[in-house]
Amino acid sequence: MVADSMKITQSFSSFQQSNSTSIDFYNSTVIKTQRFGESCIHFAQHISIEGHQFNIKFGKMSNLSGTFYKTTCADCVVMSSNMDSPNYKMEELRLFSKRREVDQKELKEFAAQVECLKLPKPVVLNPLTELCPVHHEGHTAPLTCEDLIQPLDQLDPRELEGSWALVADSLKVIQSEVSTQLSDSTSIDFYNSTFIKTQRIGLSCYHFAQDVSIEGANYNFKVGGISSFSGTFYKTTCADCVVLSFNEDSPNYKSEELCLFSKRREVDQRVLREFAAQVKCLKMPKPVVMDPSVELCPSRRHLSSSA
Repeated sequence: MVADSMKITQSFSSFQQSNSTSIDFYNSTVIKTQRFGESCIHFAQHISIEGHQFNIKFGKMSNLSGTFYKTTCADCVVMSSNMDSPNYKMEELRLFSKRREVDQKELKEFAAQVECLKLPKPVVLNPLTELCPVHHEGHTAPLTCEDLIQPLDQLDPRELEGSWALVADSLKVIQSEVSTQLSDSTSIDFYNSTFIKTQRIGLSCYHFAQDVSIEGANYNFKVGGISSFSGTFYKTTCADCVVLSFNEDSPNYKSEELCLFSKRREVDQRVLREFAAQVKCLKMPKPVVMDPSVELCPSRRHLSSSA
């Protein structure tokens, strides 16, 4: 949960705001996990969803209902929660996201929604407070490599269009006749059937553009008649990220690489831990996290369109 507005209309006990909150939907169950100091509280209940409204019943006397509202934030959910029980009644509007924090534009939109519903000024949660692990079936099972290394089963190339910034990278150089120099920042850009890779090394910018062929979760392209590039798109729980392998095979250079790209310059620790686990499963070197303060070079596509 990123931000919250709550109006308590009746309570027979003192109310304590959680330090962090997350929700998890699977099948027809919702799990709410809250941290209060050093303690974690888990709440799991069957949820009924019809259209944009939901309902949860606790026995015969308590009822929680709400509505999912539209938001311009692509990886967010805005939902109201109205609790009606003999000892406790409240109205709440909450902003959840796949990220721990959102930008000011998204917070301002949520604050405007809160104001329209005549609810109290929202509280923004501290994104540095650790989330409690989610319990499924009363326990949390660690993800296996089989869970983590899954090629995308339905990849729509149109979903790749646009620019993506490299957030973290694991590179294994198998053969090289020259020393390998890591870039200071990297971005990729997909449009139509063209792939553009743009790198900053020191004060210089380097561009690499090539037509790419995508079949299922795999892609490949050739440069000249002697160098080939191939890779696979893997699943990730990060909503605005792409995880892909990048394998180069040329006479003087061979390498394997796993890359985490995002629409953002940096992601939260949970996403980085997931990526590090994927790297480990593929027996690749420990990933390097890019410095988000280093400026990206403009894509050649943007340069040509502004000329």
